[in-house]
Amino acid sequence: VKEAVYYSVALFLFAVALLCKEQAIVLPLLLLLYEFCFPDVGGNGNTGWRLRLSGFVIVAGGYLLWRKMILGGFLTSFVSNWGEFYLRLKSFPALVMNHIQTIFLPVDLHYYRSYDILLPWVLPCLSFIFLGIACILIWCVLPKNRQALFGFGLGWFALAILPTIIVPLIHEYSL
Repeated sequence: VKEAVYYSVALFLFAVALLCKEQAIVLPLLLLLYEFCFPDVGGNGNTGWRLRLSGFVIVAGGYLLWRKMILGGFLTSFVSNWGEFYLRLKSFPALVMNHIQTIFLPVDLHYYRSYDILLPWVLPCLSFIFLGIACILIWCVLPKNRQALFGFGLGWFALAILPTIIVPLIHEYSL
């Protein structure tokens, strides 16, 4: 009974989070990543995680349906202009490096930050590749009991920034 109450509260708070900040839509993917990285946590043989995850998927689906009814679409029309979508994908490494720079060197912080997707992308792409190789090397030298934690941290970072990179946040400036 106690677990059912906690689960219900978690689903309710997830729904509230979706209404506050749409980026919370990645929570089901984050829970799936957690189950993948830490399959034996809890000591019960990992039974029932699919059922628990399905509640979050249903809430996310309900939110997307509600959003479609209210706004007329699931997402912005980010595929209406394939050229701009291509430019955003091409600037993906630079945006990731920008996020990492903000984590380790937090200067010039303010509410609205934008990135010009027309800037040269070769140097950020090489930096992104170097960072990827460094992450793989770090993962390989970590002890087995720390590899899952490292992978989970990288996955969390990737899932958290994915919506802001693929879908423009300020629609009128991006389309």
